[in-house]
Amino acid sequence: MASGFAVPVEFEEAEKDLPGKEKLDEGPIIEQTVEKIDHNFDIDELIQIGKDAECAAFVRAVKWHCEHRIIVNGLNTVVFKALIAGAWFL
Repeated sequence: MASGFAVPVEFEEAEKDLPGKEKLDEGPIIEQTVEKIDHNFDIDELIQIGKDAECAAFVRAVKWHCEHRIIVNGLNTVVFKALIAGAWFL
């Protein structure tokens, strides 16, 4: 039986009231990758799978940000995935 683990990519915002402090893991999730694993993987393989998944998800999130495909409005985040006939669609 296979299991998996998820790797989210979030926008991070610096804490405005506390200089030098950051609010980690509190931004909206932009992309999330899931990799299947099972009991046959050793710790080094799991670490590498996690790093690869995080890198791939991060690259996609940065690309979408550069393409202005992400809208954050309060607690809601919209990621437009496709450009069809000059308009972004979900």
